[in-house]
Amino acid sequence: MKIKANILIGLITLILPSVVQASVNETDSAGRTKLMVELSTWRYGDSLDRINAHILEPSFNPHIKDNFGRTALDYAKKYKVKPIEYVLAKKEYIKHYKKVNNYKYESVFSDQGSDAQFIKAVANGSLTQVKKFLSEHNGYNLKYEMIGGITPLSAVSMIKDVDLSALMFNELVSNGANVNEVLDYQNGDTLGHVFCAKDNYLMLLLAISKGYDINLKNKDGLDVYEYSAKNGKKFCQAHLENIAKVKDGKIL
Repeated sequence: MKIKANILIGLITLILPSVVQASVNETDSAGRTKLMVELSTWRYGDSLDRINAHILEPSFNPHIKDNFGRTALDYAKKYKVKPIEYVLAKKEYIKHYKKVNNYKYESVFSDQGSDAQFIKAVANGSLTQVKKFLSEHNGYNLKYEMIGGITPLSAVSMIKDVDLSALMFNELVSNGANVNEVLDYQNGDTLGHVFCAKDNYLMLLLAISKGYDINLKNKDGLDVYEYSAKNGKKFCQAHLENIAKVKDGKIL
């Protein structure tokens, strides 16, 4: 009996991990996974430990949709769980961006290329092709703005994978793009305003590390901190507060 008991315990030990892993993808009557439920109840300032635990499960499937067709990424966006949104977006779009960067150069740029083509390539995350274009067009002017308030640098905000957007941003800055550019067609906003419109604090911090001036104001007279506070961009606001030193009413 003792031998049988030991065998049974061994079998349970082998079975348990797969049961636990599978449970991360179980859904309730609304088609929601445990992660979706956690995201829907998360509030700014809450711990992310339980949410991270679900994502770190080896069997975690980010593509599951609830009864309304929403994925975990949709939940992270809706409930403004920015750190998790970055992680899920990378999982969601990793195949897409790998495919995009395998496109033939000629399918992205014509013989001469154009400003519109370049901005589209940046927005699409075509880093491989952008690098080749810049290497073949030495001194290409990156300091222009299209009607609608889009520049090469501001187009980086359209890339959904934050790691890829950071690589693209660094590539453009190293080739002469101005981190303190002002978007005349977009209310005089700066890169800080553009990134914080999506509460993208990681790209804001990268811009600051490259020399972005957080005291620049848009046409409403708001610097990036004031803009973030007014519009409820809590992650940008919190990180700016962490690095801010106030003197004569200015954030320096």
